[in-house]
Amino acid sequence: MNHLDLELAWHSLAYRLGQKPSAEANFKVKPEDFFVDEVMGFEPDGEGEHLWLQIRKKDANTADVITRLSGLLKASPKVIGHSGLKDRWAVTQQWISVQLPGQDAPDLRGEIAPGVEVIAQQRHSKKLRPGTHKANRFEIRLRQVSDMAAAEEALRTVAQRGAPNYFGSQRFGHGGKNLLQAQALFAGKRIKSRNQKSMALSAARSLLFNRVASKRIESGVQPLAGECFMLSGTRSYFTADQIDDTIVDRLTSGDIQYSVPLWGKGELSSSSDAQLIEQEVVAEFAEFADGLVAQGLKQERRPLMIHPQQFSWQQQGDDLLLSFQLPTGCYATAVLREVVRFQE
Repeated sequence: MNHLDLELAWHSLAYRLGQKPSAEANFKVKPEDFFVDEVMGFEPDGEGEHLWLQIRKKDANTADVITRLSGLLKASPKVIGHSGLKDRWAVTQQWISVQLPGQDAPDLRGEIAPGVEVIAQQRHSKKLRPGTHKANRFEIRLRQVSDMAAAEEALRTVAQRGAPNYFGSQRFGHGGKNLLQAQALFAGKRIKSRNQKSMALSAARSLLFNRVASKRIESGVQPLAGECFMLSGTRSYFTADQIDDTIVDRLTSGDIQYSVPLWGKGELSSSSDAQLIEQEVVAEFAEFADGLVAQGLKQERRPLMIHPQQFSWQQQGDDLLLSFQLPTGCYATAVLREVVRFQE
């Protein structure tokens, strides 16, 4: 693959609304234009050997924060946990855990590095693991929106119909470098860094998901024989050999939702017409599909669509201020690309 990496993985993906938005806007002009806060869904239990720290950071990487905490607490990075990496060019809030067995917890509240502060801390019995948090809450400013009426009409449509659950461009690295790393890995190159290898595998898997999802969006998202449906809000799924009124009613009510494969070894959970589409698209990227199988990843499913919760917006001069919540692992930019054209 070459300069077309991001074109295939992100820029050329189909739009739920049928075409690119007519409105343009400036995105992430300042870090304050993109705020994200982890919604854990539970509170630390107040006891145990893990110190949980709620971090508020601006223009800083999660990895840099972990390095700083490692030095401050004289703790190996291996005993430090997080639920997800957060954007650098943004203002973000997230929890990070540090295992401190048999030690009193120092009060770290306040600034621990430029742009990084601890705003709360609490003991907990378990280490924080990736994907632990329930959702992410976003507050986003789109600046100098060129066509406010068109943007607001698109927002109303997304609020009603949802948006494709694409993996965002940051998943693929600058210029698609993570996809190039995956290509090298599958060709036999050894990647010593566990983190880099993980990012390469995730990028390859995300490319295949995005392309299959794009094909389904392009085709109009109609239920097909052999469709693999997920129970909304869960990871459980089932295959419908035929589409009947009961399936249509459950789709309409939101009880179930369409799904797309996260590629790996094992049989596809879909069958018949739905499986045929998935196989045809993935066959175009055989080196990535075969590479993921060879690396031992297993077949999983991910919802085709996302439906922003607590969704609201308001006009402020030429700007639009958006607020919404998405499940863990979903990308705000997948929502935004349905509303305005922007550069990241």
